[in-house]
Amino acid sequence: MYSYLKGIVKEIEINYIVLDVNGIGYLIYVANPYSFNEDEEYTIYVYNLIREDEMSLYGFKTKEER
Repeated sequence: MYSYLKGIVKEIEINYIVLDVNGIGYLIYVANPYSFNEDEEYTIYVYNLIREDEMSLYGFKTKEER
C-alpha cells in the first residue's frame, strides 16, 4: 500500500490528475483536480483501493484529509 506519492502533475481532467513520479504516470482520483497546477511538484497522500475488478488511487492534499 502507498502512503504518498511525490511528483509533477502532468494532466488535469474532470475527476483525476496524472502525477509523474520518476517517469511513471499515476492516475489519481481527487475531489478537486483544479486545485493543482500542471508542471508543479506536489506530495499527494493516497488511498489505494483494491477490489476484485478495480485498482484505484484516491489522492488528498493532507494526511488528515486521507
